[in-house]
Parts: sequence; C-alpha cells; structure tokens
Amino acid sequence: MMDNREFEGKSVDHALFLASQDLGVEPEDLEFEVLQQSPGQVRIRVEPLGKGAAKPDPAGAAEEKMAESPRASTPPPRRFDPPQRQPAPREPRRDDAGTQEPWTGTPRYPNLTEMVEALVAASGLDLSVDISSEDNTDRITIEGPDAELLTGSKGEGLSALEHVISKMVLRGLGRRARIRVDSLGYRKRREEELVKMAQRSAEKVKQDGVEVSTEPLNSYERRLVHLALRDDPALMTESEGDGFLKKITIRPRPSGGADG
Repeated sequence: MMDNREFEGKSVDHALFLASQDLGVEPEDLEFEVLQQSPGQVRIRVEPLGKGAAKPDPAGAAEEKMAESPRASTPPPRRFDPPQRQPAPREPRRDDAGTQEPWTGTPRYPNLTEMVEALVAASGLDLSVDISSEDNTDRITIEGPDAELLTGSKGEGLSALEHVISKMVLRGLGRRARIRVDSLGYRKRREEELVKMAQRSAEKVKQDGVEVSTEPLNSYERRLVHLALRDDPALMTESEGDGFLKKITIRPRPSGGADG
C-alpha cells in the first residue's frame, strides 16, 4: 500500500483534487484525514483506498446524500395564499335613465356642516364655512385669509373640493348631493362668464353655420352651458370627450331634427 501523503488546499475538496492529480486516482478513491483547517487553507493526509476498505464521505457528501434522498422524506414547500381583499362598499349608481340605486352604508356625520368644517380644520388653512341649500344644490361658501389659495388656476382648488366633498357626502351622510363650493365670489363670476361665452358661441354658430366647441368644462359648468342654450330652437349642444372635463360642441340643429 502506498504510504500516507499530506496535501494542502484552499478547501477539503481542493486538497483532495490536488492529491488525486498527484496520485493518479479519482478523489473518491482516496481515504483522507483532516489534519489542519483554517479559513482559506486545509491540510489533509490521504491514502488510496485498499481492497475492501470503507469509503469515507468527503466533506459535503452528507449534504449531497440528503439532497439526493427521496422527495417523500422532504416536507412539501408551504404554499403562500395572499389574504383575500374584501370588496369596497359599492356606491350608488345612476343608470342611463337617471334612476339612483339606494345607498346602504352607515352615515358617519350628523350633517353636512360638521363634515365640511372637519375637512377644513384638517387642511390647516385659516378658513370659515357657510352652507346653504338652493335648487337641490348644497352651496358651500368658504372665506378667510387663505381663501385665495382655492381660486387660482381657474378655480381648480374649488373643483377639487367639490369632488372630495361629494364623495364624503356619499360615504359620510349616505346620500348623493350636488355640491357647489365658492370662495371670494369666484363661482358667480365664472358662471356669468360661461353664460356669456355660450351666447357668443351660439351667435357664431348661427351666423357661420359651423359648429363651435368650448374649452374643457366640469360637469356643473357644462350644465350651465346646456341650460343657457336649451331653449334656442336653432341650436343643439352635446358633451364630448372622456374623463372629468369634457368639451361642449354647439352646432346648428338640422331642420326637423331632434336634439341629440
């Protein structure tokens, strides 16, 4: 039998590989003993396996055998089932005929005034609130030192408040509402401008016989234009576009045609 030999490597496997190359045998045909081991350096004593000698497992062989064991001995991986999301309460919906489905939620505020005052207080702005009802519309007037912040960019702040408050009324009071928010008289001036714009556009349509489209308007502004021209038998108006803001097209009414 060949005398024992010592070899060094970066790991047990590396040292066994060097020994197999030097001795001309396969690594699995070597019997070895680890003499010294430190990070990055291993020294082993090896001897070729004799006839009938037991074959030791090199480092890592136990792990390989475990990996090769039947799958039945390994517990199946746990399945992750994401939590089921509960559907959000469905809001009332109007069909094409304008019929409103009943709302079945629970009111969260006793009245509109308290709800809007809570919203304004949460904003941190120095504002006061006054609310009145007229023509099935809740009119909210906001005044105060910070009121100018709501009227810039063509009243976008007021429009955003109207949208938020409408949603809050639905969730908090359990009903739909037509909300109009005004500040510093902006809405009144805007309404007057829209009516005058509609009238000027109507005259142009009747004189030139071509259709005219307005700038993008919110739902309340579109309603004002429709109402301003609905009694003119020579014209018809139609909202066009998608999304919150839509244009209104004013066009000549076909002879004998009906409003579209």
